[in-house]
Amino acid sequence: HEALDREELTVAYQPIIDVASGKVVSLEALLRWQQADGSFISPLEFIPVAEESGLMLRTGEYVLERACRQFAEWQRDGLGLRHICVNASTVQLMSSSFAGTVQRVLAESGVQAAELEIEISERGVLSGDSEVLLQLRQLKGIGINLSIDDFGTGDSAIAYLKDLPVDALKIDRSYIAGLGKEGKDFALASAMIALGQRLDLTVVAEGIETAEQLDVLRELACDCYQGFFAARPMDADAATGFLQKNRRS
Repeated sequence: HEALDREELTVAYQPIIDVASGKVVSLEALLRWQQADGSFISPLEFIPVAEESGLMLRTGEYVLERACRQFAEWQRDGLGLRHICVNASTVQLMSSSFAGTVQRVLAESGVQAAELEIEISERGVLSGDSEVLLQLRQLKGIGINLSIDDFGTGDSAIAYLKDLPVDALKIDRSYIAGLGKEGKDFALASAMIALGQRLDLTVVAEGIETAEQLDVLRELACDCYQGFFAARPMDADAATGFLQKNRRS
């Protein structure tokens, strides 16, 4: 709570790139906590604390507000993004007020519902909690895009796909790390891409770090990718420069 009060939390942005064209289609907003010495505390450490201490709703709202305001600025500058991606924790999705919060932030920022994508963890939606499913349907009813993050790490994801009102799948980086033109990683990635596209979902491969991995994604006709090969997460000013350069190229 002190980090929130002192505004030590910041939002970084990582581009999501169209595989075929190489153009930026969206950016994912990522929460960062920088220390006085310049180092960062990993979200893997502080997000669970925020969830357990009851601060996740406030923290998530902070990220949503910052990301939407920044996206509106990029749209005014004509940078041509389809949408901004913001993660939502299971704690947020279990709150009956979440959909209303999203609507308020959209109204205040001027961002259209279709320009916001909410990313949900696969493990979160696989909990089967009725409140989570209700919130997802309410968000979809508003016109929000929904994506499943880290796809392939849950226990029964495929069974849930037919019932979840989602628009995109993000293939977990664990399937990408050893991606070549053969082997089990190739077979699994190929199957997940084909499954998503047969369900009319946009498929994003996470964790792309080499040109060889990107070549394989082109061969598999994956829709989009995200990873250090394109860009590391960056602050808003650096992201603006990246978008301007990408628009000119």
